[in-house]
Amino acid sequence: MKLILYNYSMPIVFSYCDDVLKKMNYQIRHSDFKRGIISAFKGEKFSSLSSMLDIQLKSEKFSVRVAIISSTMSNIFGNIYDDPISEQEFIEKLFDKLEAREIGKPFQLPQEDFVEAIAS
Repeated sequence: MKLILYNYSMPIVFSYCDDVLKKMNYQIRHSDFKRGIISAFKGEKFSSLSSMLDIQLKSEKFSVRVAIISSTMSNIFGNIYDDPISEQEFIEKLFDKLEAREIGKPFQLPQEDFVEAIAS
């Protein structure tokens, strides 16, 4: 999933992403502000699955671009699967934290993996 957050600064978005991941009980495996990377995971207590979220942030002129890559890994078989539920939960909680609202472009067909937001 890709987000473009208009009227936000990189330090604010980076710290909010970090906060949201921690509130979702993810453990930060790697965090590098200069490169705009946060890598987190959450092991399930009563399950053989681990959830992973990797966040890539890039500062642009009037916005911050956020790429979210999510996956679920089977601890038994070592298989990795998509995890759209955790990804959607992260986006919703990030939007709540940023007090952002979803917008669209009137003359462009919506893409399946593309969301834009503007500060309210």
